[in-house]
Amino acid sequence: MGDGLDDIHTLDDLVRAIAAHDRRHAQIAIAANRLRDSGEWSIDGALSFRSWLRQHAHMSQRAITALVKFGTFLARFDHIGAAAVSGRLPASHVAAVQDLALVHRRGRLDEDQEWIVDAIAPLDHDQLDQFCQQWAERVDAEHDGPEPKQPDRSFSLSRLPDGSGFGNFTLTPTGANELEQALQTARQWNGPGDDRSVKIRNADAFEDIIRFFNANHDRTGSKRHHPHITLYIEAGELANIAGPHATTPSGRLLPRSATSAYLCDCVIHRVVHAGSIRTDYGRAVRSVPRNLFQAVAERDRGCRFPGCDRPQAWCDAHHIAHWTPDEGETALDNLVLLCDRHHHLIHQQHWEIVLFATGDVVFTTPDGRSLFTRPHHTEAAHAPPRTQAA
Repeated sequence: MGDGLDDIHTLDDLVRAIAAHDRRHAQIAIAANRLRDSGEWSIDGALSFRSWLRQHAHMSQRAITALVKFGTFLARFDHIGAAAVSGRLPASHVAAVQDLALVHRRGRLDEDQEWIVDAIAPLDHDQLDQFCQQWAERVDAEHDGPEPKQPDRSFSLSRLPDGSGFGNFTLTPTGANELEQALQTARQWNGPGDDRSVKIRNADAFEDIIRFFNANHDRTGSKRHHPHITLYIEAGELANIAGPHATTPSGRLLPRSATSAYLCDCVIHRVVHAGSIRTDYGRAVRSVPRNLFQAVAERDRGCRFPGCDRPQAWCDAHHIAHWTPDEGETALDNLVLLCDRHHHLIHQQHWEIVLFATGDVVFTTPDGRSLFTRPHHTEAAHAPPRTQAA
């Protein structure tokens, strides 16, 4: 088979076709740079080379900009251009070097381009990234000029009508590394039955990271700093076993399961109204006091959800019997530790929980299966008791 792209049947054919495409793209870019400078495009009455390409090649402005920029780079750095046209450097390697060509580095790149081609041609992508980073750091350190531009960074968050959020972000290299490490730490796999995709697991881990910060940002160790989240709830709604209706200060209605999870271990401030006039402020104790939380943590040593190994610092104290102003006592025998994600899951899906005096717990799933867990410090030699499915 030749280098054409019309006869691709095997993986080897595909590799050859990609290499041929890379070479051809480099040739086109260099030719575009030469023809732009020739001015021949004006014969058709076009006002610019870009407008000529839009009319005759039906290219978008973005594609034209990329082509012109690439052609200018290959023409300026001719050793790199020759390596791209010959196929000695694949497109990914050429693009990595192109990213190096900032204004203050171009003179040095002129001098170094020949040996750079020799150095990077055999490298894999990880080695290429390391080489480019080291070369750039060395040149930047020798550059006597203004401080380097601060890395671009941005974060935008928008809300959908159902309360969920979406957004975009750009992080510095340091921030990206920190986030990547945090996601690896927070990401969980709940065993063979966990059918979440990697993207969903990352999203769940990201939510856990945010909740963990809200709960622990002013101290380390056990989670006793409650998130500062304001919700408006009618007093009569607190007894709703399905979860009370709650709104945020912006007027957004929260799902009942989310409200229930927040209320499971929180501090409630009472505000009494007479018409539009506030007549009283007060507080009802719903939060788990520090000493009681420590007792629960000492018993459970982490999230009690089957298969979860989150430590106590990631956990809430969950009321097994739903808390209302009249029942659902805040006591050791009515509390278990659950990490944020599993705490919300229990409220969303209405799992049943039974806590025994031994500290053993049986979780009953919505479809009636019973799952047994012991406190994390308990010796595994003891055989778990069996319970019938509900």
